Amino acid sequence: MKIPTVLPEKRILIAITAVVAALFLSALAPHAPSINFGTRVVDASYPATVCPGAVTGSQSIAYLPNPKIAVRSVKTGSTGLRAARTYRYSLSAPLFVDGNAQSIMAAHTLNGWLATTICSAGNADSWFVGGSAGISSAGYLDLVNSGLSESTVDLFPFSPKGAAAMVSVVIPANSEKKVLLDSLAPGEEKIVVHAITRAGRVTAFALDIRKKGLRSLGADYVSPALNASKHLVLPGLINSLGKDSQLNQSVRVLVPGAVDATVSATIFSIDGSFSPVGLDNLRLPHGKVVEIALPQLTVSTPFAIVIDGDQPVVAGALSQTKKGASDFAWSGGAQELPKGEALSLNMGGHSPLLSFYSDGAVNIRISYNLTSGKSRQAVVKGDRRGSWRSPGAVNRIEVTSLNSKTYGAILFSGAANSGLSYLPLQAGASLQNSVVPRADAGVISRGAQSSTR
Repeated sequence: MKIPTVLPEKRILIAITAVVAALFLSALAPHAPSINFGTRVVDASYPATVCPGAVTGSQSIAYLPNPKIAVRSVKTGSTGLRAARTYRYSLSAPLFVDGNAQSIMAAHTLNGWLATTICSAGNADSWFVGGSAGISSAGYLDLVNSGLSESTVDLFPFSPKGAAAMVSVVIPANSEKKVLLDSLAPGEEKIVVHAITRAGRVTAFALDIRKKGLRSLGADYVSPALNASKHLVLPGLINSLGKDSQLNQSVRVLVPGAVDATVSATIFSIDGSFSPVGLDNLRLPHGKVVEIALPQLTVSTPFAIVIDGDQPVVAGALSQTKKGASDFAWSGGAQELPKGEALSLNMGGHSPLLSFYSDGAVNIRISYNLTSGKSRQAVVKGDRRGSWRSPGAVNRIEVTSLNSKTYGAILFSGAANSGLSYLPLQAGASLQNSVVPRADAGVISRGAQSSTR
């Protein structure tokens, strides 16, 4: 019996028809936006982010962009995503959130204090300038491994005495591990921790909590810095919470390299600029944490501290109040806001104060939705400095910098916010690109031709 054969031309036609059908079906399916780069097609998508787990005894909430976003708990046995079904997601275990363009804020409140942080995709190399390992410390590093394989993180603590012994931490798949700050440099009140992820997908959070017996002294997250720099901007500071409520403030600095550094700090506010006593041409030893108390400032507006040095440094500023329930906030080095790109956050009904600094002119566009349902816009302009306080409780806010070399931060203070906290104005995740394979019918044609020779 003779088996019927298919001519090469028909084989080519059948193959091309199959490719066209596959491309048509893929076009109907949901996919990330595609960008053409010459002959390449690149898929752009946002990676998943992670929110920290609950603080024991506190009200812990992640403010999500929409109730349809897919989430799952980071804990053993939990791998399936499901719709959140709420804007205000109560946290217990750390939360894994599917990739999206809007950043997510996690907030924790207890006994009059407020701690906020941006849920993040995680960085392999982070500096945490803040916290204490002293007798009042109850703080910890929250290391969240949202991947499905074991991870390793190396922790390098620094104190005024110098570098302490490195601590290596292994985090099982899909779990978290909390490392107490007082276990890294016992007894040291002023510390800096350098966290390096050696393997796996880890998101690190540093929470500074302080207690005196049963009395709470406050809490706040220490925002991570990605690297040391010769030019640092700390944009989110205020010197009081109102009449007769002056804040005690200090600046913590570390020179992580092998050479001593000379640094100078300048305070910029709408009232003007000046160098505080003790922070002008200050010689700093390398490898040792130095903290300088700021004088009682008379500036009447939010201000920024700009630190310049002849060697790369990392720095943070502490603001602390003792009126009523004690609380404090850590202001870290900010990342430059991308020019022309909107950054949006769900404020969850808080009343934020936004503070901006620019190496030139500040030009910011703000769109926001009040909890009353009204949508409004505002423009912030100024020479180097600018700030804006919301006229009421805000749900969603969108911030766009129209100039480059601009930095921003969010401050929460007053009774409406249940405490004092600092939040860096930055995205929790940025677009990631991957090259999409390109269908080429010519490959099929060449293969068919070679088979007939």
